[in-house]
Amino acid sequence: MNKFLLLMIPVLLVGCAHKPEVEKHVDWKCGDQVVSVQAFNGDSMVLRINGVNNLLIQTIAASGAKYENEATGVVFWNKGDENTLIIRDRVYPQCEKV
Repeated sequence: MNKFLLLMIPVLLVGCAHKPEVEKHVDWKCGDQVVSVQAFNGDSMVLRINGVNNLLIQTIAASGAKYENEATGVVFWNKGDENTLIIRDRVYPQCEKV
């Protein structure tokens, strides 16, 4: 059993070292709020707000692509050419690329 565990250590280390590849990185200005978006494999993104990273997971939306973090109340929603930022129920003005 111990030999098996020793053989698994390199496999575990390689798995831990894997970082997801960033598919898209865009900065947005949503009213007075500037955010940085790093999209990963289509089902998650990191939204950086005031130096704090928020991991957002894609959720079901009637239209567009909606990403949210229920714990922090952060939502980023893309519908066609429109992008909307919501933080704790505050809806910011339409986001524009910086």
